[in-house]
Amino acid sequence: MYSKLAIMTAAVLALAALGEFAHAYPLKVGAVAPDFSAPAGDGTQFKLADYLGRKPVVLFFYPKDGTPGCTKEVCSVRDAFPEIRKFDAVVAGLSYDSVESHQRFAAKHSLPFPLLSDPDGAIAKLYGAYRRIFAKRITFVIGLDKKIAYVDLAVDPEVHGQELVKVLAGLSAEKSR
Repeated sequence: MYSKLAIMTAAVLALAALGEFAHAYPLKVGAVAPDFSAPAGDGTQFKLADYLGRKPVVLFFYPKDGTPGCTKEVCSVRDAFPEIRKFDAVVAGLSYDSVESHQRFAAKHSLPFPLLSDPDGAIAKLYGAYRRIFAKRITFVIGLDKKIAYVDLAVDPEVHGQELVKVLAGLSAEKSR
């Protein structure tokens, strides 16, 4: 009755209308970092423009506050934070969770960096970390040139902080050449 092509086309269009394919591909190294503003769990408003071109910025998208993998990830970044700060880097975690959820999660794990609320996935869409239910686990490092300097599509939550230290050390070495 209907051809396979017609059925497949209808399925793809239906998924696209639901937003499943919206910005399905993460930004690549060299792309200009999209600016955004988001509420942070500490009650402040995080504005990327305040840091672009002034400091390296680490943005890590993670699925959900309080889940085992996400807890390991934020704690790994927390534990490496003193070394990360040596590179004058700004760190922010982003998920679809509410500001209140971020407040509880950050307090429970003594996080020294903000967790940003992206409840409608608008920021995740800008960076290609969007999925309907939870953000993809992806990390971006933005260099002083306001461009994406590093993308990690296969974040290992347990060693994420130490990986960021290595990336930032590499960027620092490049800058001093």
